[in-house]
Amino acid sequence: MKPAGISPSSEFYVKSLFEEYYTVLCRFVFRMTNDRAASEDLVQDLFVQIWERHQQGQRFDNPKAYLFQAASNRAITWKRKGKLTSLDQLYEDVSEPVAAYADPAELLEAADLEQRIEAQILRLPEATRAVFLLSRQHQMTYREIAEALEISQSTVEKHMIKALGLLKKALIVVLLTFFPIDAQVFTYFFN
Repeated sequence: MKPAGISPSSEFYVKSLFEEYYTVLCRFVFRMTNDRAASEDLVQDLFVQIWERHQQGQRFDNPKAYLFQAASNRAITWKRKGKLTSLDQLYEDVSEPVAAYADPAELLEAADLEQRIEAQILRLPEATRAVFLLSRQHQMTYREIAEALEISQSTVEKHMIKALGLLKKALIVVLLTFFPIDAQVFTYFFN
């Protein structure tokens, strides 16, 4: 949705987006971070990035979906950085690191698989990806997603069906590179 009566090329466009979405995005990010200051910083940084992209001429088909997705991604990154710090502290307290027991080849394969899955998610259409990530990463209900994105619950369901269908097709190929199976087993499960 575009701010009422303001052209995306207008110099007031980003300001109107800020006024319309800043508070709701802060609450949305706070639900993920549980840190008010971090939530405000993440959302402010997001709007700085939007302003810079706007100055470069970039426009968004669905700014609301983009804002929620970008805010979600920033919160996830923030949380991951925090978890890394916690893990580092944990490793300092433990005499033998957990990684010493893991097979390095398995760790690499798992990391590669995770990257391939994330790449497939990034290939989803913008609105579909936003709905998928809100559902799967943030455990939001379809109703909550519909309210946050101001779309109908049936539209959320359609985006999820689309996302799951596209990901299933793409991930079958990815999984077969890690877990080869013979043709009979493949046709039994995937036809």
